[in-house]
Amino acid sequence: MKRLLNSTTAQYPGGAWIGLQNETTNRVWRWSLPGVEFNESESKWSTGQPDNKGDEELCVRMNQEKWDDESCSTANKFICYHAHNKSGQTFYISDDNTTMNWTEAQRFCRKNYTDLISGVQQLQDFNRQHPDYAKQCQPNEPCPFWIGLFRHSDWSWSDGSSFSFRSWDKVEDKDPKKKCAMINLNGNWSSDDCDKTKPFFCYDDSVILINQSMIWEDALYYCRDHYGDLVSITNLDEQRWVQERAKMASTHYVWLGLRYTCTLDFWFWVSDETVPTRTGPSPSLGTTATCLEPWPEMELGSN
Repeated sequence: MKRLLNSTTAQYPGGAWIGLQNETTNRVWRWSLPGVEFNESESKWSTGQPDNKGDEELCVRMNQEKWDDESCSTANKFICYHAHNKSGQTFYISDDNTTMNWTEAQRFCRKNYTDLISGVQQLQDFNRQHPDYAKQCQPNEPCPFWIGLFRHSDWSWSDGSSFSFRSWDKVEDKDPKKKCAMINLNGNWSSDDCDKTKPFFCYDDSVILINQSMIWEDALYYCRDHYGDLVSITNLDEQRWVQERAKMASTHYVWLGLRYTCTLDFWFWVSDETVPTRTGPSPSLGTTATCLEPWPEMELGSN
């Protein structure tokens, strides 16, 4: 995204096409944190919710453990999930002085923590850790907090990915004839008639899903012979990107470039970076395991 913003200069005053198009017919609920699936049977909607007033209420807030949909542009307090907080307190609750719209809250949580609180399990953990969180609110007054649930809009990416990141202009044109997205000079997105001619951005995905099943070592050498190496994941952005690609696999697991050394007792990436937060083989894989398989048995290569 940063490279895209840097490329959007005054030479494109009319905007430039990106691979986002309005073409789906059904809107579905999704959690912001990748890998967390929405299950309608576990939902906690307030009576009469969701009602999607004005066809604009695509984001969800929680009030006294119940949910309601709301316009994503509304400013509310919010709850972040912090996966790596060693204190055991895995959530951040914003106060009255820190209110944001849903997209701003998501961006804040992803930058400073892990993501907006996502999934019923996290909500249950939150209620156990903060049973009195509602005391932050005025008695008998609504006290909503943004959570990481949103209604997937009709917009989809041309490569089939389903990233929840959005960067629409604050004033979004709702003309139903404008079904293709472009990036503007300010770096935000807007829509326009798909038949108009504009400059456009292409990209070369550096993560390649190989549709062949191999043992880990064969996968390693295949990637090194044909691409660069088995994929290494060293930050959350790479994690999300690889996770999206893994959803396109036809098997239950995907090889990563992560391996365990019994001699030195630690996990390391084939790119030579170590994994300091995890030592010793995973109990679920056994002591003879040589690779970590967290996703859908195919391999991911990287350029």
